[in-house]
Amino acid sequence: MDMMDDTDCYCQYYLSTDLKKQQVKSTKVIENSLNPDFNEEQILDLKLLERETKVCKLCIVVKDKDVMVDEDIGFIYIDLLSIF
Repeated sequence: MDMMDDTDCYCQYYLSTDLKKQQVKSTKVIENSLNPDFNEEQILDLKLLERETKVCKLCIVVKDKDVMVDEDIGFIYIDLLSIF
């Protein structure tokens, strides 16, 4: 968070298979908001699920864009193998 307690939020998301990040993508940055609405759609290639793998998760990380280092605000991991 910035000194003024506002955040410059964005989401980074990727597929995680067997400890590898694949298809890393990000949303646009929403500046000076504590309640951002990203309202974006992206498509991830799920062909990775066709291979025999023990782990396949969709990882979504909410980040605060800062001048020096972007901070993680929150995250969620969704196990895609349990869905398909």
